Amino acid sequence: MPEPGPNENLDAFAIAKDALRLIGQFKTPPTPNVYRVWYRYVEGQDQELVRQLQPAVNDARSVSVGMLESLHSQSPDVVDDTNANIGEALVAELSRFQNLLSQQQAAGDEFEGTIDTASKLLNTNSPSDKNSADCIAVINAGAALMKGQLTEASDKLAAAKNQIAKLQTELAQSRRGMMTDHLTGIGNRRYFDAHVRQTLQSLEYCSGAVYLILMDVDHFKNINDSFGHDAGDQVIRFIASETSRRHPNVSLSRLGGDEFAVILQTNSSLEAAEFADELRKFFATQKLKIMPSRTPMGSIRISMGLARLRVDDNEQSWYTRADAMLYRAKGAGRDQVAIEEECMPV
Repeated sequence: MPEPGPNENLDAFAIAKDALRLIGQFKTPPTPNVYRVWYRYVEGQDQELVRQLQPAVNDARSVSVGMLESLHSQSPDVVDDTNANIGEALVAELSRFQNLLSQQQAAGDEFEGTIDTASKLLNTNSPSDKNSADCIAVINAGAALMKGQLTEASDKLAAAKNQIAKLQTELAQSRRGMMTDHLTGIGNRRYFDAHVRQTLQSLEYCSGAVYLILMDVDHFKNINDSFGHDAGDQVIRFIASETSRRHPNVSLSRLGGDEFAVILQTNSSLEAAEFADELRKFFATQKLKIMPSRTPMGSIRISMGLARLRVDDNEQSWYTRADAMLYRAKGAGRDQVAIEEECMPV
């Protein structure tokens, strides 16, 4: 079996169907946690989960419930009441799907028994016209019953397929909503925490260096006090949209208020510092106007702190060191970039 990559071209039902197949193949119960692990495996987005589960799948070894529960606990999966309800409905629908498949198998077995009975009637030493007539009657009755069962099962399977696809879409939308900052449309704190965990897990596979950049708007309170909170929201949205537009491939999150975070994979500390300083200079040159009044507000000044991910880091230590650099930049006069390795503003 080839190693799965991100399956963006598969619809929700195709992924759910393959996840259900794996549940059956490895005889694991279709509980919400077990299903989520198999779904994420087939989806291919969580490469660390794929890496840990792939050898057992390739070698057709036993996959225990304990192993799947452990993988679920390690996954950056956030669950709220909405997600839990959708997940439970999805698992119930998948169980119904399994039952329908079992019913189809039972119908097939029953028809096979009908054929056996007819065969015995014909395999007598001297089959009579009555035996032949009985045989035909048995086959016709079995075929009619089989047709009715298959038609009913087919209709139910089609309905189950549609319901599973709908639930899967709702679950994906719920997860995206939980990970999205609703003011800006970029990742929120939950998204940031999940991405940090993924980055820590995959560090050994990363080439180059990975930096955490914390960004903070200088004197943001003065903007709110002078121009109003709506103007402050416009500034936040502008920073998010322009950063995303200029650097669409980096992980950008809003941590709250006027604080943003970027996870940047680069080749050196110099490249990381240049990335941050170019972004700082861009915002410093933008002359903003408050909409819709078009009141001039001036430019945005931003301080940034950078910390390189170390092999002995955890989520807290990496963030703490980047935060210390952010405060160093502010202490050096604001509108600065401070990177940990140099311990001095850029």
